[in-house]
Amino acid sequence: FLNKSDLFEEKIKTKPLTIAFPEYDGGNSFQETCEYVTFKFKEQISLKRAQNSIYTHVTCATDQNNVKKVFDDVQHAVVTNALRHNGLI
Repeated sequence: FLNKSDLFEEKIKTKPLTIAFPEYDGGNSFQETCEYVTFKFKEQISLKRAQNSIYTHVTCATDQNNVKKVFDDVQHAVVTNALRHNGLI
């Protein structure tokens, strides 16, 4: 979970992402910078595990709709993995 998206969205308006990622050459919109941070996160994790088992969510814990969507997605992934593990799908 890439949490505190509300704070990141405000911060990215005044501070370029290149402060943390000098190699970044994309735009400074919230969407573009979130995609890049997600990419970098997956890049680091993929060195240790299969890329297809990584699920990312940009979240704001105070946004109830967002939390519900994330919970539903996690629940679906857990159930799907359990069914696959037991040979039911």
